[in-house]
Amino acid sequence: MNNAQGCIILSLRQNDNITVTELARRTAFGKTTLTSLLDRLEHSGHIIGKTDSADKRTVRVALSGKSKSLESLYGAASAETTALFYQGFSEEQVDKFESYLKRILSNLVEYEQKHK
Repeated sequence: MNNAQGCIILSLRQNDNITVTELARRTAFGKTTLTSLLDRLEHSGHIIGKTDSADKRTVRVALSGKSKSLESLYGAASAETTALFYQGFSEEQVDKFESYLKRILSNLVEYEQKHK
């Protein structure tokens, strides 16, 4: 699994069974790129794509049982990566850094909303 696919899995872990449009918004991947990534994830058994019963034009994406069974591994890998990123930082420094990242994200979202 590559980083982009991991981003999709993480997004679905946070909010499963969402539309491709919503997933594109959450991951910031273009629909063409996202479709390609989703095809590979579905082929490898990590996700399930299904037509929305209320709107046949809409496709929803959900984690498969395979991905759900691997959640503890995903969590462990995430914790290990986080520990590596923040090695040598105090808790206060981590909090300050993450607050800056949140502010940057907020600025980007606000900009996107104004320029739609």
